[in-house]
Amino acid sequence: MITVLVIEDEPDIRALLDVQLELDGYTVIGCESAEQGLEVMRAGHVDLVLLDAGLPGMTGYEMLLVVADEPHLADVPIVMLTGSRDIDDVAHAFRLGVRDHIAKPFRSKDLRARIAAALDRRAAAVGAST
Repeated sequence: MITVLVIEDEPDIRALLDVQLELDGYTVIGCESAEQGLEVMRAGHVDLVLLDAGLPGMTGYEMLLVVADEPHLADVPIVMLTGSRDIDDVAHAFRLGVRDHIAKPFRSKDLRARIAAALDRRAAAVGAST
């Protein structure tokens, strides 16, 4: 079973993502902060992270810097969710290591496609290294 970690401070958005992902067959772990998300990533098996950029406390961008410094976390694909459509914000997220970027509000179909693509790229990378 594929596990998706959803790090989103807005309860309604987190609940929507949880329901959609569970209906799509994923195991979902929800967190409301980057700090909680890092604890989950460090403690167990996570296949993909959906990360809100604008979290209180440690932002999503700051979390990306922490993840990049921890080699055992750096290979987990992260898809950033943000309310910003500013190209500089998107470019910044990619420079920090996200695999994809989704602007809120998003369509379920787009979210599914981006999650599948990120997981496919990860599987291809793992397959190429074995």
